[in-house]
Order: sequence, then C-alpha cells, then structure tokens
Amino acid sequence: MRGKVEQVADEIRSAKLQPEAVKAQLKATRQQVITDWTRMVVALRAQEEDGLALEVEGFVKGLPAVRTEKESIAAGLLAQIAAQRQRRAPADAAIVKAGSSRKADRQVR
Repeated sequence: MRGKVEQVADEIRSAKLQPEAVKAQLKATRQQVITDWTRMVVALRAQEEDGLALEVEGFVKGLPAVRTEKESIAAGLLAQIAAQRQRRAPADAAIVKAGSSRKADRQVR
C-alpha cells in the first residue's frame, strides 16, 4: 500500500495523475446499480410504499462518487495537504503581522 501511495504522490507532484482503465468499468457498474435501485423505487411506489421508496431514493442520491483506488488515495493526500495549509495559515499570518509591525516601528523612529 505504501508503494501505491508514494506512486500517487509522485504523480500529483508532477501534475500527471494518470487515469486508470478500470474507471470505465466502475462507471458502468455504478450505472447498473442505479438502474436497479430505480426499478426498486418504481416497484415500491406501485405497492404504495412511498416512504420506503423515498428512503431508497435518498440512499441512491447519497452514493459516493465513483473512484478508483488511485483516485481515493489522491483525494486523501490532497485533503491532508489542504488541512496542513489551513493549520499553518494562522501561524503564517501571525508571522507576517509581527514582521510588518516591526517594520512600521522602525519607520516611525
């Protein structure tokens, strides 16, 4: 697993994240799953099970995006980078503010 993460990190760094051939199959499978659940909704409504049909529709709408393993790893890495940047932002702002405050003090003298 570590090797896969490192490979994805290298591809992100070089801005060349390569698509995977399996993505088309995943999308086709997802479409079939949605079609099947949609048929279930129709059947439930025909049986006047509207509440259950609504729950199934909510389930289908809540399905996560289709992602390959590589895309999931990339999303996780990018989320970690964003979180690190957010944590650093207040500290960076304080450093900049302190630096500009000292500069203003020197100009007053």
